Amino acid sequence: MAPGGDGTGRIGGADSADGTDGSGQLERVGETGSADGTGGSDGRGWVGGTGWVVRALRAGGCVFAEEEAAVVIEAAAGDRGELERLVGERVAGRPLEHLVGWAAFAGLRVVVGPGVFVPRRRTELLVRAAVRDAPDGAVVVDMCCGSGAIGAAIAAYGEGRIRLTTDADGDTVFVPADPGGPVDGNAGFESVTQGGPADGSVVPGGIDQGNPVHVGVELGAVGQSGSADAGAGVEAVDRGGAVDGGGGFEVWGADVEAGAVASARRNLGDGRVFEGDLFEALPAGLRGRVDVMVVNAPYVPSAAIATMPAEARVHEAPIALDGGGDGLDLQRRIVAGAAEWLAGGGRLLIETSEQQASLTAALFEAAGLHPRIERDESSDATVVVGHV
Repeated sequence: MAPGGDGTGRIGGADSADGTDGSGQLERVGETGSADGTGGSDGRGWVGGTGWVVRALRAGGCVFAEEEAAVVIEAAAGDRGELERLVGERVAGRPLEHLVGWAAFAGLRVVVGPGVFVPRRRTELLVRAAVRDAPDGAVVVDMCCGSGAIGAAIAAYGEGRIRLTTDADGDTVFVPADPGGPVDGNAGFESVTQGGPADGSVVPGGIDQGNPVHVGVELGAVGQSGSADAGAGVEAVDRGGAVDGGGGFEVWGADVEAGAVASARRNLGDGRVFEGDLFEALPAGLRGRVDVMVVNAPYVPSAAIATMPAEARVHEAPIALDGGGDGLDLQRRIVAGAAEWLAGGGRLLIETSEQQASLTAALFEAAGLHPRIERDESSDATVVVGHV
């Protein structure tokens, strides 16, 4: 799971044009439906057209009304009553991703159940940093995984189902490897597996990642990190737009919140996600084997929760938002315990805020991990990377 945010630069920051769209995703989601705000027919059998959807969303304060309209129209699947329900709930403030059951992230559609933290666009920097230099067959743990979006994106990249490229603005972005393919990698968001055991046991060696996530619509800019080595990292994983079609990664997830675990199991596979408190959730067989541990633990200070936009504060699980007094409670525990789980040369990557980055880096240093701060101004994203 991961924090929402205000002063930490998550919700209402670079991911959002205002305080209404707190998800950081809605401005770039959707490919179908009427978007001109007019009446008439949309050519897909909607009597009277669908322009009223745009007008209703706009009147309700949705800045990206046309894009959101396309998403709810698709979700309604021709049912006028369902469309009216979706529009009504969205105008009332329910997050779009919770309404339709998915979020766009790193060129994928990932399942997001009710109350589950919605992955933010900024977190794509964490994925990009994770796949950089990761060897074929790397063992990856998505700690505090929430919906499992980070792990799902890493798995998809390792399989070559998404790739990094440069968009028209010069930003590095994840896109589907097959732009002409289906929007959903698994029709209907059916439960998927990665070829691993259903009982949660660890299988040594490389794991067949199977088909763990849903290929979705393209997201916006990630990249241009302020780190001194970030440019070289982009080259290392992009190689002129080539897909990393390596042997794939062995990806696992863990979270303490039952709803998040349920969503993550839809995205990563039942046998791949463990429920419990941090390292206590992980099978002992992973100890000393983890090449990459990615973490988007809550980092919003407790006192700042009340100032967050309602979309996060009301509709996302509080445990996914609250990072304690200074926002670093979970980070302290994770950094202190990570070394015994990491393989030789293994890396720990934690998303944090720009304001908290130096404090997070100090935790790494105290634990004997050599920290490096990566910063992406375009998405207001900050990641601390450390290695054994």
